Amino acid sequence: MVVGFHIGTDGGDQSARFRGQGGAILNYVETTYGGQYAAMKMVVSGALERHPGLRVLISEGGASWVPFIGDRMNEAYRQHAMFVRPQLAKLPKEYLYEQVYASFQHDETAPAANWAMGYKNAMWGSDYPHLEGTFGHTQETLHHLFDDVEPDVRERITCGAFAELFPHVSTPPA
Repeated sequence: MVVGFHIGTDGGDQSARFRGQGGAILNYVETTYGGQYAAMKMVVSGALERHPGLRVLISEGGASWVPFIGDRMNEAYRQHAMFVRPQLAKLPKEYLYEQVYASFQHDETAPAANWAMGYKNAMWGSDYPHLEGTFGHTQETLHHLFDDVEPDVRERITCGAFAELFPHVSTPPA
């Protein structure tokens, strides 16, 4: 089973939180935090441990946050072990890497999250037809993101992770 969380998952009206100089950028970035919190809560509550077949999709919020959040969660788990409940069978980052998928449109660091940080569940998407999507510059975006990336990493991010997450959906040949 796949549970999906879209940017803005926390339900707050993020579009108007910050006003004035820089507000548009702050509001846009903040829309990603709800999905990150949802993934963290599913890990630390033990939900992903209790349901190893459960997969979580955090869509359109970038992907390179997963290694960073995983490292911070592992640090907290180790350094504050006396306060951690429930105790988990694995480190938090392992649950993120195994069961959480994250999609992105323009995240330049997502390919490196795969090849340099071992996070294999990053998925590229165009987010058509939304303003933050790639419509009108999709091919340019793909070239920018993937021209210097090894073919196996490119395939994993553009097709493989999606096919793994949704095996019942047929995908066109690459």
